[in-house]
Amino acid sequence: MKSRTTLKELSEVLNLSISTVSKSLNDSSEISLKTKQRVREIAFLHNYIPNNAAKSLKSRQSNIIGVIIPSLKSTFSAALLEGIEAKADEMNYKVFLCISNNSVKKEKECIKKFLETQVDGVIVFPSQETQKSGDIKHLNELINLDVPLVIFDSVTEILNCDKISMENSLKTELAVNELNLAGCSRIAFIRQNSEACLQQNYKEGYCLAVEKLSLPAILMEDTVVPIQKIAGMIKDKRLDGIIVCSRYSASNLLTKIRDTDSQIIKNIPVVAISNGTVSRNFLPNLSSLDHKGHMQGKLAVETLLNRIHGKLPLERINYQIKSEILHC
Repeated sequence: MKSRTTLKELSEVLNLSISTVSKSLNDSSEISLKTKQRVREIAFLHNYIPNNAAKSLKSRQSNIIGVIIPSLKSTFSAALLEGIEAKADEMNYKVFLCISNNSVKKEKECIKKFLETQVDGVIVFPSQETQKSGDIKHLNELINLDVPLVIFDSVTEILNCDKISMENSLKTELAVNELNLAGCSRIAFIRQNSEACLQQNYKEGYCLAVEKLSLPAILMEDTVVPIQKIAGMIKDKRLDGIIVCSRYSASNLLTKIRDTDSQIIKNIPVVAISNGTVSRNFLPNLSSLDHKGHMQGKLAVETLLNRIHGKLPLERINYQIKSEILHC
C-alpha cells in the first residue's frame, strides 16, 4: 500500500507546527481563515487523509478490513458476511462493515470512511446503482492509492483489482439444462420488471442455452405480458417450465398466477437464478442456484489478506465460482 502523507510531513511542507496544521484541518477558531484555507489546499494537493481511528498506532497496519455490501436482506448477503467474518476472525482481522442500500452515493461515503480509518484493504459488492451507472471513480480511488481491493460478481470488469465472480450466462444455462433434464421443452424466462434482473447476461445465457438444445425462446415480462396469458400458456401446455431471477420474483409471479387459477402452478417446475427465503411449503416445485455466499466471503478475505501481505503475483486474480442447483 502506498505511504500516505502524514500530519508531520504536511507541517514540514507548510512550515507550520503540527498543532497548527491539525487545528486548521479541524476548523479551530484559534486559527485564521487564511491559514486554514492554505492548509486545506496543500492537504488536498498532497492527498492527505486524516487518520481518525488509528492515530495512536505506530504500525502502518490497522488489522481492519472494510466491507461494503448492498443489504442484509438476502440469504446470499447473510451467508457472504458470515464467510467474511469467519475468515477475518481466523486471521485476527476486524471487519468494518458498511451497507450501501444499493446507493452509489452511500457507497462513496463508505469508501471515504474506510480511507479515514486507514483500513488495510477493502471488499466491495457494488451497488445496483454503481453497476447500472458505471460510476466507479470511488473504487478507482482505492486502486490509485494502492489500497488492496476485492470486488464481487459485478459488471465493473475494467477495474484493475482482484475479483470473486460467477459467470452469469452459465447460471442461466444451468437453470435451462436442469429444467430440460426434468422433461421440459417449452421453458420461459420471465422477468417481473426491469429491475428484477440487472444482468443482461442472464438473458443472453438463457437464449444461448435454449438454442443449444433446439428449444423455442420464450422471453416475457409480466408487466408487459398479462398474467392471464401466462396462466393460459401453462394450462394449454405451451409453457412447461419457468426461469425467474430470484425466489422473491418466483413468489410474486406464482402468487399472481395462483390468483388466476389455483391449480395450474402445482406441477410446473420453476428455477430461480438466485436463492432466497421463500417457504418450501408455498413453492414445493421451486429450485434455485446456490451462489455459495459463505465460500465467496471466505475466499474474498483470503485473497485480500494475501494481497495485503504480498503473497500474490502482480497480475490480478479473477476467481470463478461454479453454481449448483438447490432442490428445496
